[in-house]
Amino acid sequence: EYKFVYNLAQNEVMDVKIYDVDGRLVKEMKLNGNGFVEQATIDLRSVKFPPGVYLFASEAREKKHRLKLIKQ
Repeated sequence: EYKFVYNLAQNEVMDVKIYDVDGRLVKEMKLNGNGFVEQATIDLRSVKFPPGVYLFASEAREKKHRLKLIKQ
């Protein structure tokens, strides 16, 4: 389970995608901003997400973030 904090303008949309080490999309979320700091959770505890390395990719307007997630 990975938690992250974000701040989007009112009605701004952020696309969040999680890829496995082979580049396959394994999870996708759309988050809508409300102008305040918010927290979201990415739950990779399910057995359909085996231990390994995952890429977290988020994009909102011209802002892009990439993080490596490691599930043990």
